[in-house]
Amino acid sequence: MRNLVVCLDVSESMGCGTPQKLKLAVDVVVEAIKPLEGVTPVGLIIFDSEPEVLLEPKVVKLSEVRELLEKLKPRGVSRLAAGLEKSISLALKGGEVLVVSDGRANLTLDRSVSFEGKLEIEQELAKIARNAAEQHVKIHSVAVGEDAFVNTLKTLSEESNGLFSLAETFQGLNVNPKRLHTITTVENLTVYPAPAELPQAQPTWTRESQLIHVAVASDTLYEKYRENPIAFLRNPRNGREARVAILTVEDPILNAYRKRMVKIVQSIREEKAILLDRSYRDFLLLESKETVELRLCKVEK
Repeated sequence: MRNLVVCLDVSESMGCGTPQKLKLAVDVVVEAIKPLEGVTPVGLIIFDSEPEVLLEPKVVKLSEVRELLEKLKPRGVSRLAAGLEKSISLALKGGEVLVVSDGRANLTLDRSVSFEGKLEIEQELAKIARNAAEQHVKIHSVAVGEDAFVNTLKTLSEESNGLFSLAETFQGLNVNPKRLHTITTVENLTVYPAPAELPQAQPTWTRESQLIHVAVASDTLYEKYRENPIAFLRNPRNGREARVAILTVEDPILNAYRKRMVKIVQSIREEKAILLDRSYRDFLLLESKETVELRLCKVEK
């Protein structure tokens, strides 16, 4: 590795979660840099709507990087493509890039697409990754958060021969990620839109970016998820996958929904249906009343 450039997402959505996504991301960056301290040049770029170079590639002390990372606060929308392009330009031939993000980009490079989950955003990122591979730059990616768009981040790594990992399974760039074990798989869940009672269901960036995105499922699945909060949605028709947080259909916020949508609620309780917001429906390329697969996992010890 000639050098490593870290491309860190500091957009508003990274302020969500418990623990906060940005804190998890910082832990990932520290883990990645630790073996490189004092040996390999490291650069650091953060991005929201614009990329910002915090550290030009140079041999660093871990304490120096930690000091920069600890000052960061979530802000603005996510234009991942801009952060990625800037990182690749700093990495140059033979260098490597580490993207640490939830993958929920809001904007394309030219800002013509501005909604989470739109395929055009991922397609643009895949093209950037292919161009990076032509310059012999690997892109490693770590998906952070319970609602990460893992398909997008996997694509970046696959197109450039890099490593992909979840934050929970990441062990460094020279070590294979920890393995995931599937606990439960539920197939053929008919998808219905998330109700207006859930702020995530409203297609406005302000609300979306300040909350973890959830799927509404049965109380049984919710209780299993609480024990091991790693869950994936998969569209079996095209193989697209996203990580998701689970909310029980019995949650008090859905009291009114349960009264007006009795049949759908019963289907959810019977594990025949699921409620998803627009960002997931767009991202997974779901058509009306199409089905998805839900997989609950835990990290193998």
